[in-house]
Amino acid sequence: MRGFWSKSLMLAAFLFAAQLSHAELPLVFKQNQQHQSYNALAYKVLQQVYQQAGYEIHASKKQSIRHDGYLISPRDRNKEYHGYIRIPVTIVKVRLLAFTQQRHKNTPYQYGLMSNRVAVVKGSTLAERYTAGVVTYAMDNAEGAFFQLRKNNVDIVLMPEFEALVQAGSQLRKGIVALSPAVTEIAMYHYVHKKHSHLIPVIKRSLQKMEREQSIMALQQTTQKNLGFVPSV
Repeated sequence: MRGFWSKSLMLAAFLFAAQLSHAELPLVFKQNQQHQSYNALAYKVLQQVYQQAGYEIHASKKQSIRHDGYLISPRDRNKEYHGYIRIPVTIVKVRLLAFTQQRHKNTPYQYGLMSNRVAVVKGSTLAERYTAGVVTYAMDNAEGAFFQLRKNNVDIVLMPEFEALVQAGSQLRKGIVALSPAVTEIAMYHYVHKKHSHLIPVIKRSLQKMEREQSIMALQQTTQKNLGFVPSV
């Protein structure tokens, strides 16, 4: 009996140490490459949440790495990839904006009008999705798209908000404004692998609390002014 209790205590100590060690391991989340400019904000939000739960997190661009979920992704991600659980709290909204020249800011516009000459950046899938049937110029980069806008060679540059801030921040201060409302908004969510399902209630409660206190909104406003760096592994 004495040997039994001794072995039981050793097993319990081993399991406790294993759990403690596991909690200290960093969790690695894949970055959504299609919305790369939004990962900085998502990282800041999730870093706070996971720190409260006792975890360190990293964001990775590597596709072949073993990961613990997705930093942010659209709502249908769990349909495309089985084994991941969506936390039902919006981390960030990708706002697709129509940029035009300052002198046209008060001109009513109806997006999709055939008379609009629209420029997008090659590879921007969200922008390309909304340019069907519109005269479109596919530019190699944001700087080129806004240069064509200032030269009056196009009427609109269609680009997600943060991508414009990251890729052409200085260009946007040169007589360029965003028309309102946004062309569309895509809610982005955090996904966790089912092997970490025990973390879901904790992460969900923390995110809901941040949402109620408008902490996520405050971080977004700060990020808009000074976009941060996303640590990668």
